[in-house]
Amino acid sequence: MLAFCVIAINYIIDPYDIYPDVGLNSPVSRLDRVNMRLHKPYALEQMRAEHVVIGSSRAASLPPGVIGKHSYNASLPGIWMRELKLMLEHAHTIRPLKSVFIALDYYMFRTENVGKVREGLPPERLLTLAPTMRDRFAQGRQRSKDQWVSLLSVDSLVQSTLSMFSNEVPQSEYLDDGTWLHYPQKSTNWLYSFVNKKRMREFLAESGELDFVEFVDLIDFLSANDIDTTFFLSPFHGSVMNSVKAAQGWKNYLAWQRRVIKKVNASGSGFRVTGIEHNPGITLEPIGIENSFYTDGMHFSPEAGKIIMECITVGDCSDQLNVRVLTPGNMDSYLRDVSRLMNAYPVKTHRICCFAEMAAECATHPRVQKHRASRQSVINQASGSVRDSSSTLIYGCSHQVYYLAQNQADGITSSCTGIIVDGNITTNTTLHINP
Repeated sequence: MLAFCVIAINYIIDPYDIYPDVGLNSPVSRLDRVNMRLHKPYALEQMRAEHVVIGSSRAASLPPGVIGKHSYNASLPGIWMRELKLMLEHAHTIRPLKSVFIALDYYMFRTENVGKVREGLPPERLLTLAPTMRDRFAQGRQRSKDQWVSLLSVDSLVQSTLSMFSNEVPQSEYLDDGTWLHYPQKSTNWLYSFVNKKRMREFLAESGELDFVEFVDLIDFLSANDIDTTFFLSPFHGSVMNSVKAAQGWKNYLAWQRRVIKKVNASGSGFRVTGIEHNPGITLEPIGIENSFYTDGMHFSPEAGKIIMECITVGDCSDQLNVRVLTPGNMDSYLRDVSRLMNAYPVKTHRICCFAEMAAECATHPRVQKHRASRQSVINQASGSVRDSSSTLIYGCSHQVYYLAQNQADGITSSCTGIIVDGNITTNTTLHINP
């Protein structure tokens, strides 16, 4: 009797939103970035989508309904390439797909991520086009586990109870079309700082080696099943671009885009690769403005997500956005424009970012010279400090504060003229010059 009550409560409340709606007023969902990998495969079965948007959390705000009816955003946080293909095959097995919109990220192609799926998405949960008897048995066993976790486990009962009685303000809202909105309890400056630090660490740590075997397999799958496909190169804000460059990853970042474009073109599939990173109004937008395109330097606002989808999929473009369909013939021109914006960002925001490998450029930069002339500042590259005419240290801090300084956080004034970085990027001293 007790087990039946637990099952009934968990089925009605459905904290992970994987069962059909029973018609009652649903309490607050307990979906989060962890159990979303349990939720979305079952949501696809209920939605029976013909049009799918998929990518990482950066694609979370892209509304699939712009493409057409029976659409769903199957994006997952930190999705890897193998997971992406498994999710699309799962969707296509449920109902043949007419079109997909795939938001690509650099990290998906890293050699160290090849063949991986995250712990929350066992492949046995997903349907395949030509399952063997062993596959069917494994799928049945996994679905029994999922039913146990969602209906009879203590964790599920706890989540159902919290869903009914907790006064906790949710930081995210998960919509029926698969999109989700994030409401962080942090300032915009903090979010930009966090994202820049994280991207910096990732590009410093990674080997720089990329693997395209799984991507080619994905293209072959989509082409063989006649699924109209648009690839979207997920863009960065100018501040994040500069963090990538500071980590000496800019060349790899551009090379990745070239290889994506060439692989798609070589397939003869007719699929499109699109990019928007060349738009100055987006890449160079000031941090923290109202109606901003980015929320943190890499994720889009809901309004921006709609603008992107309407422009790329139906051609309804605003003055803010210009989309380029990229080919081997125009990719170099596009990437030159992107690189110009990356280099223009520090100047645009009246900051200078100089790193050890750029010491000569830093010393001769006109803004540094102007600052020297106006304040008689002395840049002591040996000790890595900046002193004004009275020989007083203006500002010194660990390298992590570079991101905070660049994004006007941590009490650092927004009117700074430059940030000088001297020494090895992982252990250097970051210097902040007030005008």
